[in-house]
Amino acid sequence: MQGLTTAAGLWLVAAIGLAAGAGMYTVSVAATLLGVGALTVVRRLERKDDHVLRRKITLVLDEAPPPLASILAGLAEGGAVVSQVEYEKRIDEQRVQVTFQARFPESAGAGLLEVLESQPGVRRLRIEPVA
Repeated sequence: MQGLTTAAGLWLVAAIGLAAGAGMYTVSVAATLLGVGALTVVRRLERKDDHVLRRKITLVLDEAPPPLASILAGLAEGGAVVSQVEYEKRIDEQRVQVTFQARFPESAGAGLLEVLESQPGVRRLRIEPVA
């Protein structure tokens, strides 16, 4: 679940504001200290991938594309983890479109771009951030 810590923090701030508005300053200070401490501990326990990039990648390939397995193997060698692969072959336009999501370390970003661009048959490449 994403956003759960943010939601809890908002409720905490609302409660502290109500307590302070009611004149319960000791309770407000205690809740603030307890909340900051709890959020700090929770942040350290959460598994955050701060140095991992998530991208949606769309490749438009020629009518005789390279095997998809070779493209995915090249990405895996660069440290990417690929998921949610969509494959669409448009016979009337004689092209193949492959869309997938990839997770990879920040340091591998430029190398993966080179891997994708060097694949034979790649006519178009689109990389978008994943929200």
